[in-house]
Amino acid sequence: MSRVLTVSNADSSVTVPEDVYKAEVIGLQEKQMEWDNVIQNKIEITFRLDDEEFDGVEVRGLASLPAKLTPKCKLRAWAQAIIGRELAENEQFDLDTLVGKKCRVRITNKEGRQGGTFSNVTDVLPLRANRSTMTANY
Repeated sequence: MSRVLTVSNADSSVTVPEDVYKAEVIGLQEKQMEWDNVIQNKIEITFRLDDEEFDGVEVRGLASLPAKLTPKCKLRAWAQAIIGRELAENEQFDLDTLVGKKCRVRITNKEGRQGGTFSNVTDVLPLRANRSTMTANY
């Protein structure tokens, strides 16, 4: 089977300056990734930025996809930030309900293994921060 691809020198990725941006969850994709010969289940969350300069730009964040959302789980913290409330003990939570919800995302930039810089979601924050927890970084 032959696959013919077109060669392009254009870079379709956009590097977003490191900061906190308003965003909307637009997709979830389960992935299996290998690190040090160990297969790990991950979930990639795609966010669309809602910003004057970068409106519509898509960025992604990656979190482990555990069997349970424990208190130390990054995905639990992200989900709670997106839905704006704490998840209850033994609650059954459908991750698909995150799609369409708005939040804020912290973007950091990282050099790719094959060159170039890409923007990555490193933290998900509630849409509106509680004034008592806000810092100058927001």
